[in-house]
Formats: sequence, C-alpha cells, structure tokens
Amino acid sequence: MPDNVATLRQRRHEALISARDEKRRTFLKRRGAA
Repeated sequence: MPDNVATLRQRRHEALISARDEKRRTFLKRRGAA
C-alpha cells in the first residue's frame, strides 16, 4: 500500500513538472514570436 501511495505521489509530481515545463515552453515561444 505505501508503495502505491508513493507511486501516485511521484506520478503527480512528474505531471506537475511536465505541465510547468510545457507552460514555460509555450511562454518562451510566444515571446520569441512576438
């Protein structure tokens, strides 16, 4: 059970990081295009 919780937490953490990276990428792209 604890392993499952750790896995879920890790997955959510990775999702947050990927979402933040995606936001930064689109922001930089928009600023570069502008």
